[in-house]
Amino acid sequence: MLDISAFNAFVIWMALNPEWNRGKLQKRRLFLEDLGKALVRPQIEQGQHVPRTPASAAIVRRIQEENAGALSTQPTEPQSTKAEVVNTSNKKKRCEVCGPKMDRKTQYMCINCKKANELVLDAFQRLGVETLQDLNYVQEADLLSVLRPTEARKLIARVKALS
Repeated sequence: MLDISAFNAFVIWMALNPEWNRGKLQKRRLFLEDLGKALVRPQIEQGQHVPRTPASAAIVRRIQEENAGALSTQPTEPQSTKAEVVNTSNKKKRCEVCGPKMDRKTQYMCINCKKANELVLDAFQRLGVETLQDLNYVQEADLLSVLRPTEARKLIARVKALS
């Protein structure tokens, strides 16, 4: 039903605006993109919640900022979405700290790992680490109170690789 309605709208639009996107081969696809954006825009402008993915969140924030800063109600040309696209290679993967036993799949970091990171940062503060160079003096035994031995070794190896 939506396909038929969208196609009919496209036919009417092209009859009224024959110069629209002249020379482009995928006019219907471009029309459907603009139609979708026009249908979703009012919902986004009123939305209270920001989506989880960075790319979606960037689009929603941009639209809400445009709506808040708009002085007129006249439609504007849609901007390119290429600048909005954030690195999409952040697929969900197994949490590195939890390991395969827990099999926690997450795009960022699971809650337990966030807590572990806070514990490690607290341990660094207790040890007196203030700069990146200070990390070179941290030993495995210093981290065993907050990390498992293998995790402590991995962290120290990463610090050495960075310096």
